[in-house]
Formats: sequence, structure tokens, C-alpha cells
Amino acid sequence: MQLEINLLKVDSIYAINGQLIARNRSQVTDDPDVMKELVEFLGTNIDYINAAVSNKELVNKLSVVTTMTTDEFNALNYILAEDGLMITYYIISDVEVDADGVLTNSYEYNIIDKTNYLSSFTPYCTKIVVDKDSYSTSAIYEKIVNMYGLFKDELFSGIDPIDSDIRVMKEAEQLVGAAPEAVIGHTISILEFLGKSVRIITN
Repeated sequence: MQLEINLLKVDSIYAINGQLIARNRSQVTDDPDVMKELVEFLGTNIDYINAAVSNKELVNKLSVVTTMTTDEFNALNYILAEDGLMITYYIISDVEVDADGVLTNSYEYNIIDKTNYLSSFTPYCTKIVVDKDSYSTSAIYEKIVNMYGLFKDELFSGIDPIDSDIRVMKEAEQLVGAAPEAVIGHTISILEFLGKSVRIITN
């Protein structure tokens, strides 16, 4: 399995958008491998963490940490996010490109499937990369919905809430050139409820 770890600059702990600071990919086989890579990633990027994190005692402890539990790592990630940094990690396809970063002038949509864990705590992620100058928000979310077949069963005929959002996005894009932020946020919240988290990474 190919593990990807990203260190992101974020505006808040709730941000879905992040600017890529560092990225690492490696082959892992089990949970201990994943945690080993996460701890090593922390050590490799300790200078970035030191520059951002106000609690220097924590940074000093991190510089000598050799192992962590998932609960410890998640708690640490919360502290980092409060200071404007966040670490994301997931399993990706072996054929994914851009191992060293995000393409210039691109948005990298990471769809993290929290219903598909390839280890006990590491979800699978699918990427959609679009050009900043020529992408359609409605097309991106339509693609996400179709990838997973969300609300496509006959059971949901005529009551697809994401389809309604996408139609509004398309109309707004045609009229004013952009989809409404509120509608995008509503779509993201539905996807989150369905176990599909969206994170948008830029360089």
C-alpha cells in the first residue's frame, strides 16, 4: 500500500483548504508501518513545526519521540491545527502522480473515503486535480458523486439532495461564473456525513 503524508498550512482546525508545505510517500504493509512513517515525518519536518507552534516544550518533546499511539497523534494534530498546521495521511493508488507536490496553478481535490480503511486507522483517498483557471466546481462534485454512486440507487429516485445542489451550482456558473459558497458547503457537509471528506490542497 502506498501511504501519502502531507504537512499543510491551514487557516483553522475546520479548514478544508490547505497549502502544501511538505509531502512524503512510502510503501507500508500494516498499522505499525503507518505510525512509523508518521513519526519519522514529524522528525523530518520539525523545523516547520518549531516555526509555527507556540508551545516550544511540546516541540522539544516531539524532536525525540520515537513512537506514538493513534490517539496521541490525533491529539497532536489538533494542537498543530490550532497553530496553523495540519498533517493529513491516507492510502492512495500506486499510480498517483505528483509525489513531490501539487502542480503549479492547480487545485488537488483529495476525497478521503472514511468508509474504506485499508488499515485500522488509515483511509483510502482518491485525487482529482484541476487547473485553477479552467475548472468547474459543479463538474468536480458531480464526478465525486458518480465515483461512489451516491443517491443513485432506485431507492433515492427523485430525492437526491446532492443532485439539487449540483444543478444550482451549474446555473450559478452559467449566470455569474461561480458556484455559491453556501451550496458548495452544503454539498461538502452531505459528503462528510456519507463518510467522504473533501480536502483541497494547493502549492
